[in-house]
Amino acid sequence: MKSWKKRLAACIACMVMIGGMTVFAAVQGGQENPLVTLGYIKDVFTKNMLQEADKKISDSKNEYEKKLDSKVTAYTEEMKKLQSTGGGNSSNGSVFSVVDLSAGQALLGSVGCEVMLRVGNAVCVSPGAPGLINTTTGATLDGGKALQQNHLYMMTIEGRSVKAQGGAVKLLVRGGYTIQ
Repeated sequence: MKSWKKRLAACIACMVMIGGMTVFAAVQGGQENPLVTLGYIKDVFTKNMLQEADKKISDSKNEYEKKLDSKVTAYTEEMKKLQSTGGGNSSNGSVFSVVDLSAGQALLGSVGCEVMLRVGNAVCVSPGAPGLINTTTGATLDGGKALQQNHLYMMTIEGRSVKAQGGAVKLLVRGGYTIQ
């Protein structure tokens, strides 16, 4: 009789263990907490994650390229503006450019443009007084008067220019200007 009780006890223990494992398996693989296989991770999950990462990288790259293109365009426009003023504009205001004029050509300077006659003969062209300010002497130079070599002149009013007389002229120029 003892063996029958032992067998019954062993059967009950097995049933409890099977029931417990069934409950455990049911909890682990449900809608809320699904079981994930290695094949799923390799074939589906990793592929989806890589595609998502590639998309984000591509989007970031496109955004960066657009920003870079707009910066390049703005810089190009700035350079075109500087080129249209004769290239004489310097960012720090301490660089002089050598400008050659032929007879009859004129350099029209913007306000603050500085000019020094190095070679040749040139005159001030101005519709009114003062024409140019001679910063070397502190005097003014009216329209039609000749510039002195190695004197620094400043244009303090719009519409002032320096015109080459008789032949080739070399000027040192700092600031915005156009050649006419």
